[in-house]
Amino acid sequence: MHERAGIGSTLVIKGELTAHEDVVIAGRVEGSINVTGHLVVVEAGAHVAGDITATGVVVSGSVEGSVLAEERIQVHAGADLHGD
Repeated sequence: MHERAGIGSTLVIKGELTAHEDVVIAGRVEGSINVTGHLVVVEAGAHVAGDITATGVVVSGSVEGSVLAEERIQVHAGADLHGD
């Protein structure tokens, strides 16, 4: 079974987010995101203000911070990415 955590469009998280499963962000995260061995998806309309570290990162929304992926970073048309 493939686990996936979701942050809904009305949620705001302030602080460090750590997970060992895929994370899909539709809301707002203010702080670092560290997902070991899995994928982080920033959906269209979502906003991350902090660094993201994961096996893979898919950005359709807005990210202000560094993005580090072990395998791949995918930035979709319309995404807004500011950082390293």
